[in-house]
Amino acid sequence: MPEFYRKMFRKLVKGRWETFSNYAFHLGTCFKAWLDGEQAQEDMEHLKQVLLIEQFVECLPMELHRWIVEKSPKTLFGAAKFADEFAILYKPL
Repeated sequence: MPEFYRKMFRKLVKGRWETFSNYAFHLGTCFKAWLDGEQAQEDMEHLKQVLLIEQFVECLPMELHRWIVEKSPKTLFGAAKFADEFAILYKPL
């Protein structure tokens, strides 16, 4: 479920008739739900890893992105290890 809120947070835009205060509230709500799902609210190191992993997977092809998200890595280097594993397992012969 954290992935749903992450996407919602990243894609949320201010509605034409929405106040900035209302938009800020929605943005904060989505961000909190994302971090709660990742259990990263109270641990700064975990929060850093969540943001690093997100940035890492955003540059990957969709199939690899999805595969890594499903593996739920806890660190950036764990995500990189899963990416390397994927490249070996699914590398065209």
